[in-house]
Amino acid sequence: MRPIFKKNSLDRRFRKGAAAVEFAVIAPLIVLIVTAIIEITSAIYMRQSLTIAAYEGARVALLPKSSVSNVIAASNRILDSRRIKGATVSVLPSNFQTAKFGDPIQVEVKAPLEKNGFFYRFFSIKQSFTTSVAMMKEF
Repeated sequence: MRPIFKKNSLDRRFRKGAAAVEFAVIAPLIVLIVTAIIEITSAIYMRQSLTIAAYEGARVALLPKSSVSNVIAASNRILDSRRIKGATVSVLPSNFQTAKFGDPIQVEVKAPLEKNGFFYRFFSIKQSFTTSVAMMKEF
């Protein structure tokens, strides 16, 4: 029995060309989406790292005989281990050793996106993430 519809070799050649054109149209879009996902996840990682650094700094600030330099060093250890560049750490109040029981001690960590993301440099995004953690003086 003979098939009713016979595929022509000419049709297959045109179909291969159509697949190449479809791939050429879709490939840049896929690359853009994957790149955006990578940048968004790295920004989330950076923000979480800043929060952890601020938390660790605040924990050190609660210790007896702790100083501002100890707090900044503890936060910078976390930032360095997570490869966060250009971050600044500030402690309020700066003389927290004289704070009374129940007074808040706040550690703020700020880092620019431009120095910590690959594609943020190319688009000159001047934004930065800022996180802070406040804990009560206990001693």
